[in-house]
Amino acid sequence: MKYDTHVNGGIFLGMLFLGPFYNYIISNFNLIEISIFLLLYIYFLKLGSIFPDIDCPQSYLGKKFHILSKIINNKFHHRGFTHSALFIYFLIFLSLLINILF
Repeated sequence: MKYDTHVNGGIFLGMLFLGPFYNYIISNFNLIEISIFLLLYIYFLKLGSIFPDIDCPQSYLGKKFHILSKIINNKFHHRGFTHSALFIYFLIFLSLLINILF
């Protein structure tokens, strides 16, 4: 997939998952808090949707982090580990660890 496809798909799916929490968000937060939350949510959806292609040196992130991209590509190849469910669990674990540390 290309950059635009990854981003659009990620934001679309992320907004679908946000739906069940709509009533909770609307009833417990003011407009400014909701706006900040949505902007951050969309930003991280975008980042999360393009992150799996870091294993491809020609990708958007691959060009920005060329050395890391080449290392990951040599180790796992394109659409290898970074496109697996195990990688999603790794990212969840990493985000929980960062949350605990900070």
